[in-house]
Amino acid sequence: MNKLFYFAATAIVASAGLFSIGAQAQSVTTLGTNDAYRCFESAEYAVRSLSGSVSDIVECNEAIREGRLSRRDKAATYINRGIIRVNMGDIARAQQDYLSALDISDRSPETFINLGNLQYMMQDYSSAISDYDHAESLGLTQRHVLFLNRGMAYMRVGQFDIAEAEYLKALEVRPDWLNAQDKLADLVEKRADAATEAAERAAAQ
Repeated sequence: MNKLFYFAATAIVASAGLFSIGAQAQSVTTLGTNDAYRCFESAEYAVRSLSGSVSDIVECNEAIREGRLSRRDKAATYINRGIIRVNMGDIARAQQDYLSALDISDRSPETFINLGNLQYMMQDYSSAISDYDHAESLGLTQRHVLFLNRGMAYMRVGQFDIAEAEYLKALEVRPDWLNAQDKLADLVEKRADAATEAAERAAAQ
């Protein structure tokens, strides 16, 4: 028996530079190679390459359609299909997949951070922060990932002080992480720009 059960998380940088952590692929418990495991591998590749294909989706569809997956593996396969769809630009269907996973899963922290990432991409920053909070309360192991993404969401709603605290927490976990260092530097610059603009407005009154 070749039973595989493990979790894989990959940090990536989007080409636009706005979003630092793409997704966390969900592993499946498998006996040999099957559609669910291939779907997981495709999701991992989508995270690394920022791409996905129709054939990847077909593998995930077949795994779900077969009906032989455990509840845990079915939820994982929905998440993996959602990750692939995100990297294909199909945000609406990706959201449906993540919500389907929530309906049948044990509400894992990885599910919530993926959903938070999706909400960020949809510019619903308050919902993203809420999902990141859920992921933290459930014990997400990749804490630096959560801190950085939550900091970016706080930046988007103009809460610079909270964003700075999140970036600093990310650097406490990974002191040499360039992504967090860059975001912290951006924050300092934007804070200075905001102060200058406020002073100019005050002077013009």
